[in-house]
Amino acid sequence: MSMDVAVALVVGLLVAGAGAALLLLAAWCRRGRSAASRWWVRRGGLEHASLYLTRETFALAWVPMLAQTLLLAGPAIPLVALLGSGTAAGSTTIGMLVVVELVLWMAVLLMTGYRWVLPLWMYPDWLREIRRGEVEQMRATPSGRL
Repeated sequence: MSMDVAVALVVGLLVAGAGAALLLLAAWCRRGRSAASRWWVRRGGLEHASLYLTRETFALAWVPMLAQTLLLAGPAIPLVALLGSGTAAGSTTIGMLVVVELVLWMAVLLMTGYRWVLPLWMYPDWLREIRRGEVEQMRATPSGRL
């Protein structure tokens, strides 16, 4: 094994480890029962939605997406070093991974941008019914917003 591949393997392990840590953070935010694990939850009504929407988007959308990206990049780094960055196999691997990630990131951007309440499937079970009630309340108002 050449030195480049060994360095790429170490970097890939570090990147994958960071992704795993973020994945654990995302799971802790969704499943945790302590107040510390639910720091992102809006406790007021819809009138406070603008203050907490960034937190909810961060905890429920961006942290899992960043974790997924890092977990995908972790094994890709040594794989590309092993295949060679100038080869057809290395270029194809990089291209496919970049296209998949861009499509996923665009989908998350479209789902989370300019919303008072995130899509209901993003919320944990214990919070979904509360947010469903808020969506119904917003639909009942003439302007669609409070």
